[in-house]
Amino acid sequence: MDEEILELNDDQETIRYRLINEISKENETLAYYLKEIFNICTNPNRDIRIEVYKKILNDLKFGSIEREKLLEYYAKIMDLERRVRKFVNAKIYNEKIENPNSTATADRFEYVFFRMKDENVPEEKVTEFFNQNAYAIFSLTMHPTNPTSTDYTIHGGIQFDKYLENHIDYEEHLHLLEYLTLVGQKKTVQQEVKETIAIIDIIYETSTKVRDELIEALKQTPSYEKLIDVNRPLIQVSIWAAGDGDGNENADVYALKQAVLQLKQRIKQLYLNDIKKLSYDQKKIIQDKLINN
Repeated sequence: MDEEILELNDDQETIRYRLINEISKENETLAYYLKEIFNICTNPNRDIRIEVYKKILNDLKFGSIEREKLLEYYAKIMDLERRVRKFVNAKIYNEKIENPNSTATADRFEYVFFRMKDENVPEEKVTEFFNQNAYAIFSLTMHPTNPTSTDYTIHGGIQFDKYLENHIDYEEHLHLLEYLTLVGQKKTVQQEVKETIAIIDIIYETSTKVRDELIEALKQTPSYEKLIDVNRPLIQVSIWAAGDGDGNENADVYALKQAVLQLKQRIKQLYLNDIKKLSYDQKKIIQDKLINN
């Protein structure tokens, strides 16, 4: 556990100081203040912490552009550290799943099927268990009062997550993050839908990977292949965007209809992108079904 905590702290500090170093290229003063803030924030003496914070705020006048920039940079660092924590925690958990001595292996298809087979669970119970439990229900809420700008969410935060997931260096992306506006105006219905589509792209990519893992797990237990329908939906997503009339007065029937059309079109496009990888005959059959639906 101590090693895992150290790994988490190291990764958080890495992103923190990489962004501060990027900021220092354009504004050494604000970069210096940020370092001061993070150096003192863990000091157990509250009075010392307050003195440092007061000095920084006194140096930067209330309402000044410099103070606003400092606060925005600080908020961006906090957001990126949160994203790093999420990624590292998932990485640690996945490593536990891969460890055969860990109880977390119960979250793997292979382990569940192996135990069922080993315990001679009746076939009908295997199907019943899978259909009742291998199904995730969740909702997406893109509330218009969320102050994070649409540009930052899509081009900043989500893209940063992808760099982490794919183990790609994010040095150039930090430069973009430095200048992306973090806080935006109250979102329009169109902006809510735009953010939702960006999240749907991630869900689509992830859910197909889970399906692939299920197929591979069944290959290790061939007798279960006829019991488990791999084409059965594994998720059910409820979407609030464009339908939350309490949160956005512009979320009327017309806006909802337009949003549904956009979301359906995006989902179709995701399928069509995958269809391109299939043979011509397979493409034609599936493409006709999607276009005519």
